[in-house]
Amino acid sequence: MTATNEELLRTFDTGMCIGEAETAALSRPNIPVHLTAEQLTHHVLRASTTGSGKTTAMVNDALTAYEELDGPTVIFGKKGGSMATEYKRAHFHRFGNLDDIVHLPVPGPNGELPAFPFFDIRPQLSAGISREAAVQEKVDRYNELLAYVLGEEQHNQAFVAQEILSNLIVALFDPIHGEDAYAISDLLSAATQMQEAVPEMQRAQRTGEKIQADEYLPEVVDTDLKIALERHFSAEPRRFATSIDAVLNRITKLRERDFVWRMLNFVPEWDENAETYADDQMLFDLDALLDSRKVVLIDTGDLRPASSNLFTVLVLDYLWSWVRLRKRWDRDVPGPADGYCVNLIIDEAAPVLKASLVRNEMIPDAREFALAFEVIVHFPEQVKRDALDTRAYKEILRNINTKLIGKLAIDDELATTLFHEDLDAEGLANRIASLPRGEWLAQLPDTGFMTDTPELVTLKPLPIPPGHSDSDDPVDAGTHRPDSGDPRSPGQTFQEADHLQWSRTRFTYCLLPGVNCPPDAAQRTARWGAGVTNTGGGDDDASTTVEHAETESDIDPSNRVDEDTDGESSSEQSGTQGPETDARGPSQSGGASNRYGTVLGTGTTSSTNGTDRPADNTSDRNSGKARSGRDSSGRDSAESNDDASPPDASRNSSGDDLTEHERRFLRNVIAALNGELDAYELTESMTIIRNRSGSNIDEDKLVEQGYLENPHVGTRKYYYVTEKGQHAVDRKLYTGRDYGDLHEKVHHKVFTECFARYLAQTESQHVEKYYEPMGGGMVFDVAGFIDLPGGQRNLTAIGEVITTVKPERVVKHYDDFAQYDGVTKHWVVKDIDVTHDLVRALHDAGRVETVPPKSLQNHTRIAETVFGEHGEWQIHSGSDIVEAVRAFTAESEDGAID
Repeated sequence: MTATNEELLRTFDTGMCIGEAETAALSRPNIPVHLTAEQLTHHVLRASTTGSGKTTAMVNDALTAYEELDGPTVIFGKKGGSMATEYKRAHFHRFGNLDDIVHLPVPGPNGELPAFPFFDIRPQLSAGISREAAVQEKVDRYNELLAYVLGEEQHNQAFVAQEILSNLIVALFDPIHGEDAYAISDLLSAATQMQEAVPEMQRAQRTGEKIQADEYLPEVVDTDLKIALERHFSAEPRRFATSIDAVLNRITKLRERDFVWRMLNFVPEWDENAETYADDQMLFDLDALLDSRKVVLIDTGDLRPASSNLFTVLVLDYLWSWVRLRKRWDRDVPGPADGYCVNLIIDEAAPVLKASLVRNEMIPDAREFALAFEVIVHFPEQVKRDALDTRAYKEILRNINTKLIGKLAIDDELATTLFHEDLDAEGLANRIASLPRGEWLAQLPDTGFMTDTPELVTLKPLPIPPGHSDSDDPVDAGTHRPDSGDPRSPGQTFQEADHLQWSRTRFTYCLLPGVNCPPDAAQRTARWGAGVTNTGGGDDDASTTVEHAETESDIDPSNRVDEDTDGESSSEQSGTQGPETDARGPSQSGGASNRYGTVLGTGTTSSTNGTDRPADNTSDRNSGKARSGRDSSGRDSAESNDDASPPDASRNSSGDDLTEHERRFLRNVIAALNGELDAYELTESMTIIRNRSGSNIDEDKLVEQGYLENPHVGTRKYYYVTEKGQHAVDRKLYTGRDYGDLHEKVHHKVFTECFARYLAQTESQHVEKYYEPMGGGMVFDVAGFIDLPGGQRNLTAIGEVITTVKPERVVKHYDDFAQYDGVTKHWVVKDIDVTHDLVRALHDAGRVETVPPKSLQNHTRIAETVFGEHGEWQIHSGSDIVEAVRAFTAESEDGAID
């Protein structure tokens, strides 16, 4: 549609350029269309199908907003870094530096996150807001956050739990006994303290005594609040236990996402005299950013969509608080009439628009606080919460004055908000459906009060900006720009500018795991997995030579490992160091690897042996075992796999009753389970290890005294060294990514190893064991990836080994699996009875509908009956997997012989 009123369109000449209006005559150039800050605060919608140029349009929008307007631009990108990188290239090309860029990958390469608080009312109090109002806002915000995570229906079901949780939040803000700012861990502790009253309530129910409620509640001065909390202790104990469990679930639900939990635990320092956050601390300080022209690139492409959306809502909540605070402080803050606005550009925005905070408060009221939304969606109806959400959807459309519609099928509600006097709804739909890819049909805003609304017009996209990798003049790492502010300066390359930008960003705005917040999942994995997530690790093979019996016919002096009687042997001999990166080369640990060549979380440059542990680190590993990678998934560390058993109570035995051959045997078994024993594969029986370790070995004694277990996997015999045995010979079983779970037994370890090989062999996938996604909250025994161009990888398969069924754990596995659409999910089970127990547990928890009869004895048939025949969910016999891998090995060896 060509411009019918070119004179009107030429008034759109200032601000962010959104495209070029097509003129009626080919001899006249197209008209660039700009939106002022005032028009932007009435919001912009871009809707079109994939491949229509939305990402390039975002880059152009941000470039022109930075150039033409005052105020910061915040871009939320969800495409794994391409948008942020392309914007930086184009910005560098146009402006010669990246001084105003704040690029925040979430999480960052070392687990960096924006540093901002949640349970903090100090800024509100300093702005003169009453304590009651400030606290109530935090209660409401947390409940809205939970409703967004759980869904409105589930959140509203447990109303008693919701009441207790809200009252606990208020109690921790008590003006006398509480704090003005606290961490979510404090809230968890308060709820856990209440839960500890359950046994006393049960005793009181039997004896008729009254429990001492004060022992289980935070101290408060508000008598009514105290009564409201105490009354729950008068409830029937079982009912109270259910309610307090629901309270804890509403807190620990956020613990499933490690990065969110770290953010909610952050409490920055406060300057009482200045009544603001203290200077010289790492903080995502919106008060300063809102006074700037920074371009903040928030890249959540490494997160799953649900985690990405949750993070975006958290940031928007923090932003909403600050723009309102600045208004309340009545500072001399510029507004849209001055060319100022806070420009928010949100990709894949439909789920975010469903949040109550955004649709009910920010979108309708943003103009008052100079807040401008540009929301990018595939089609507008995505913002409906459900099919009946027509009224709220219409309200959103009415609150967005600029609509840029690409090639798509429009709905009736959208059609009624678009205006062209020569087209009815059907003609409009046909015109939009026939748009060439990349063009936009634009409904522009009016130019002021009581002015005409322009008719629909076709907008041509702006050219790909110079600097973009697809432009005619791309920027690469070595592209150089002079310093426009100092002619004598040599200037800088794009790579230098980006390194400076990242260093400035992380040390100004970020939480750094292990520095100003607790270690993240990657650091925990790096510690207990001997640095396997470090891409700068060494390439040497870490295998350990088998310790042979000292007979003339068996000893090879070049391979012999000396006995470690004094506990001070070298790193190669003592086994107290973790494995180095294996011969396959540096690890590519699913998003947690360090692209800057430093050991994760330490900031130190990795050396060739950067993954080695210091020789004296054994005690460190023992003391820290409860914080292993598996623990970060929310599982009980003492039950980290389905074969788990509690630690041996006598694990401090010195092992004085062991013969030298028995010591050697136990060490060789540990080396084999760690994957470090020469000439041994976990597909083989471990009797060969016993036979090669010496003759003076009393296997029955080792089992009886608690040093050893000797289970069978199928027809083959294996061994497992208990914690007591590990302590006696000063060796440890490794845990963490690619190595193992705490207290992992042999069946689980063999099945995991064999399924990893099976997946690699049959699907040609890159495989990782004990893989924890960067977002945390879960660990998969096996994960398979396919390589993509540019060094990226795509998760395609996840697997969990089940040897015994513990219902709460298999339900957790199922829920973790269900978060990954389009990824094959594999259960590897010990036997057919475990398969039936697994299905029954999922059925009892409401996860599956069908329970096949016990007479069905085929794993594949059971999986098809329960999950459908599409093959996304599969069940395998662990024994069959082991035999298949042994067959692969035999064929490989036969091929080598031939």
